[in-house]
Amino acid sequence: MRKWAKVFSIFFIFGILVYCNSMNNQFSIDDHVLLSNPVMSQTKFISSQMNPYLQQSLGVRDTSKIFVGFYRPFAMMLNAFCYSYFKDNHWQYHLFNLLLFVFSSSLIYLLIRRLTGNDYLAFLAGLFFLIHPINGILVDNIVANALSFQIILIIATILLLLESLEKKGGRPLYFLSLFFSFLSLFWYDLGVMTPVYVSAVIIIFRQDSFKKKAVYLFPFFLISLSFLFLRSYFLNGTPFLKGIAYFHMSAGEYLATLFRLIGWYISKLFYPQGIVMQWAIPVQHEHLFWSCFFINGLHFSLFLVFKRENYPACHRLDFDWRCPCLFSGVSESLCWRFN
Repeated sequence: MRKWAKVFSIFFIFGILVYCNSMNNQFSIDDHVLLSNPVMSQTKFISSQMNPYLQQSLGVRDTSKIFVGFYRPFAMMLNAFCYSYFKDNHWQYHLFNLLLFVFSSSLIYLLIRRLTGNDYLAFLAGLFFLIHPINGILVDNIVANALSFQIILIIATILLLLESLEKKGGRPLYFLSLFFSFLSLFWYDLGVMTPVYVSAVIIIFRQDSFKKKAVYLFPFFLISLSFLFLRSYFLNGTPFLKGIAYFHMSAGEYLATLFRLIGWYISKLFYPQGIVMQWAIPVQHEHLFWSCFFINGLHFSLFLVFKRENYPACHRLDFDWRCPCLFSGVSESLCWRFN
């Protein structure tokens, strides 16, 4: 705990140095729409944010259309609290966002250290996440505080699950992990992907049998898929395929555009030039190429995962130039061993 507190302090100092020029930034993009909404600007409506039809029940006309298919009650409640206390003092919003961002970065440090046992690697990973300009939106965009909370909940879900699997009588921690996964659904849309992140960590870093992994991972997917169904058809949402048609795209074009956007973000991690707060990508009509590229990549990733299952001894983070766990038949292959 003392070491984590020291890392948090160091990260906070770096955060101040990197983002000090953001403290006086004005409202931007959807900050205006959300914080000028009459429902958001009065604390008496905070307890009603769980109502997916709050706009209609209050007779508020949403001319911006931003709330179509929009259900993030905890994020809305947090913004309402912030607005009730901070009003138009922009630096207070940014400082609050910075504290959340530093906290989420310190949790990344804890997660990497837990998985690898390497303090130096964990520190660099958390610091890289904190200072990389592509993540500046978490401080610059006032209502992006929901994204930091999303990160915190996802990492907490993974850490609690790992702890529950390594301790005898860890069932309470397991159910707490499920609860955190459930809470993440009410902060931001990314919450439905929590089981994917959890599964990636479990599949790579745990040596349990496939059947055992499937048993304790299944509830995470069940929660997310149930929520996705409820939101699409009951919680003021829009069914997935209908939402795609709303933007005049086919399913293939949507998939191609989505992964073109993901590719843009990944490229900026390595070449931090031309980074903008939001990037509107044109619809990709070459969907067959991008879809096939993604599907083949997914198949190849699954091949590596199942191939590794046959070599459970490869579980430490070091190099072995003779380990065949990635490609059988290649005697001098490079193998990362994970702990």
